[in-house]
Amino acid sequence: MKRLLACLLILIPACLSASHFDIDSLRVDADSLKAKIMQRADSLKVKAIQRADSRSSTRWIGQLISRNFDLNAPGIDYPRFPRAVVNIYNWANNTFNTYDTLYVTSAPGNWKATVNSTNQITSSNLDFPHSDYEINILSRPYSDLSVSISFLCLSVGASVNVNKLVGRPVTRHSFNFDFTTSRLSGNLTSTSTRGGMHITRIGEHDLGMRDAIPFEDMSISSLSAELFYIFNHLRYSRAAAYSFSKIQQRSAGSFVAGLSFTHQSVSMDFSGLDDLYQSTLPEGRTDYTFRYKDYTLLGGYSYNYVIRPGRWLLNVGARISLGYRHVFEGEVNNRHDMLASDITAVAALLYNHRNFFASLSNRFNGYLYYTAKFTNFTSYLRLTATAGVRF
Repeated sequence: MKRLLACLLILIPACLSASHFDIDSLRVDADSLKAKIMQRADSLKVKAIQRADSRSSTRWIGQLISRNFDLNAPGIDYPRFPRAVVNIYNWANNTFNTYDTLYVTSAPGNWKATVNSTNQITSSNLDFPHSDYEINILSRPYSDLSVSISFLCLSVGASVNVNKLVGRPVTRHSFNFDFTTSRLSGNLTSTSTRGGMHITRIGEHDLGMRDAIPFEDMSISSLSAELFYIFNHLRYSRAAAYSFSKIQQRSAGSFVAGLSFTHQSVSMDFSGLDDLYQSTLPEGRTDYTFRYKDYTLLGGYSYNYVIRPGRWLLNVGARISLGYRHVFEGEVNNRHDMLASDITAVAALLYNHRNFFASLSNRFNGYLYYTAKFTNFTSYLRLTATAGVRF
């Protein structure tokens, strides 16, 4: 009996020890299983988010199209980056493009399709005040025909050189970029031509365009840029007259002020003219070159006259630029520093009918180069006819 009790005393702790080992082992297995389940759930959750992001990265495009490209239409699920771009656009639009709706309203549609016919005439006049001698040079119209499609502030298009199509090729280049908001407006224009000019007057010979002398030995290039602030930006809209994205409901005008820059180069060689004309040139000089850069302050005024609200609009404006001119090839005792004085004048007549619009606009740029011996005035007149539709 004593031996049996001794055996039991030995077995009971052993059994208890074995039982404790199994329980701990089961606890460890349960914790491991739970961790694996949580890990699997997290993995499935990440994959689900990735699939949702993958769908939204393209789904928002279809949503935007179905809402006629209204960026702020409800129900568009923008991913992070497109949403940031839309937020930036909305901030800029609210900051720089707000109006008094009694005077200016938005035109319908975010898209525009336009057809443009642009015609430019370039002129350059040399005046010799001491000898009462004058040379007037005028170009035939340089013509382009272009089509474009625009969405908000973005535009793409193509143009055709009409002069080349009708058999009057002229070496020329033209580029124009223009933007406007309620507060700010700016443009960048580059143009260059060689040939295609005509002398309409030289000395006492006033020839006119009918008997003008063809003058191919002349080249003109110009790069100009301006940026100005519109003071009465709540009531006056430049975009109503030139961008067709706003409608001027009541007449209003505004003073403007800003900065402008011009790089001008003019070269003319009269050595190819007949002796009859060469013999009359002042001091027997046959070539003239003007190359300079202007850094100027500009100021002016623009006015929108509403002939009929929502239909007819007339815009007129003028800006004068004064500042510093650096001359690369000087004509004034080798001076390279001069006073810059430039002028810009614009006008436009606009017709609206529902989503259709049409306009005639012109822009005049003049650059005065003054010396003690002579004065040169070079100008560019650009006339544009536009027809288009908003949608």
